Amino acid sequence: MGETFRLVLKYDRGESGAPGSVIAKIARDAMPPITNPLGRLLATIYERETLFYRDLAEDCGLRTPRTFLSTYDANTGQFVILLEDLGHLRMIDQAEDLGLEDAKSALNAIAGMHARWWGDERLSIYQWLRDHGTTPADGTVMREIATANLDMFLDVCGENVPAGLENLVREALPAIPEISDELARAPVTLVQGDFRLSNLFFDDSDDATGPIVAIDWQSAGRVRSADDIAQFMYTSFGVENRRKHETELLTEYHTALTDGGVRGYSSHQFEDDIRRGLLTNLCKRLATAGTLAALPASDNVRRQGAAMFERLQMLVDWNCEEVIP
Repeated sequence: MGETFRLVLKYDRGESGAPGSVIAKIARDAMPPITNPLGRLLATIYERETLFYRDLAEDCGLRTPRTFLSTYDANTGQFVILLEDLGHLRMIDQAEDLGLEDAKSALNAIAGMHARWWGDERLSIYQWLRDHGTTPADGTVMREIATANLDMFLDVCGENVPAGLENLVREALPAIPEISDELARAPVTLVQGDFRLSNLFFDDSDDATGPIVAIDWQSAGRVRSADDIAQFMYTSFGVENRRKHETELLTEYHTALTDGGVRGYSSHQFEDDIRRGLLTNLCKRLATAGTLAALPASDNVRRQGAAMFERLQMLVDWNCEEVIP
C-alpha cells in the first residue's frame, strides 16, 4: 500500500542521539490521481496512518517506532513518514508457527491498549480512525469487492482451501454489511487494524519499554477489539498449534481486559465477536486476491500463501455461520 525505504544518514556535524538510519514510508510509485476512486482510497489510508503517527502514536498504549516526521498533502494524497529503524529487533516470519510465550506477549500488549481505550469518548476526536460498518456504504463496498474476487481467491488457494470454507464464505458474503455493523457498535476501542506478525517487532532487551513494537497503522480504527484478535489468532499459528493453545490464549487476553478495568464484556460475547472478526478479515484477504495472483511464484511466496490459506481453517473450526444474520 506504499513504498518503504531504509535511509542511511550522514551528518555535517555530530549530535548526541541522532539516528544512523531511519525508515521512510511514502505514497505508492505512480499513485493514481486523487480524483480517481483508487486514488481516493489510497489517500484516505495514507492520511489515516500519517495522522496516527502525528497525533496518537505516543499515547496509544502500545509501543510504536519513534516518529521523526509525519506529513500529508490533502491536495495530492502524497505523504512522508520518517520512523525509527527497528532492524535490530527480532521479527518472526508470517509463515512460521508462533511460540506460546511470544503469543502471550503480543496479546497482553494489545490487551493493554484495548483496555486503555475501551469506550473512551476521546476516540471521537480522531475522525480519521476507521470505524467500518457505521455507514451502509462501508460494508456494502467490502461485500462487493470480496464477492468479485472470491473465485480468483479460491483459484489462488487451490488445494489449500479448507473443506467447508467455500460454502461458509458464500453464505456469509451477503450479510457482511450487517456483520461489520455489529463490530462497529459499542463496546468499541482503539484497534491497530492489521495485527499480525508481519507488523510486529519483539524487543528482548532487559531495559525494553515494551516487549512488542507495532508498525503499519493504515487500518487503525475504533471498533470492537476482536477485529485485532481474530486476525492475530488465525494468521499466527499452524492449525494444530492454534487448536492446542487458543483457549488458553484467548482466556488470558479476556482476563487482561478485565484486569485493565473492562466490565460487562462476557466471554460469550467475545467469542461471537471473534467469529465476526474472522469473517470481516477474510474479506480483506479476498480483496488482495488479485495481488496474490500477480506475485512471482517464488518458493517464499508459495510457502507464505499456503500457510495463510490453510490457517483459514479457524473459520470452519469456530462455526462462524453462527453469527451470520
